[in-house]
Amino acid sequence: MNPFSVYALSKDSYWLKALAEIADESVVIELLPISDHPEYLRSLPITNDQALLLVDTAAYPDVVSFVRQLIVQGWRFVVVVAAIPSWKETRSLLREAGAYDYWQKSYATKTIRSAIKGCITQIEEDTSPHHKV
Repeated sequence: MNPFSVYALSKDSYWLKALAEIADESVVIELLPISDHPEYLRSLPITNDQALLLVDTAAYPDVVSFVRQLIVQGWRFVVVVAAIPSWKETRSLLREAGAYDYWQKSYATKTIRSAIKGCITQIEEDTSPHHKV
């Protein structure tokens, strides 16, 4: 089986460092630089069913609009991470913007690895030809 690609968008170098440490033969981590340039979204890699995009809320003043744009661009599995998640933001991101999931930000590699592995397992189930809706 091909490794699962996990892309991470953040300005938080400590969190990105923690993410980089969890890469292994089943998960490839790619850290994407943040840019305020208007063409930034178009420069992101093309997504597929084997790609997860982690978006740090601290990097974007209007993360709901940003996630909507990512969904329109074709990213199916956008997971938003926040240091202090709020129920209002969670609802907006999941229901209105179409985010796949919403996590509390952690710097502990064990916690991050567990969250990513669990999410990948769920994505594989959701995209399986045997999955029933």
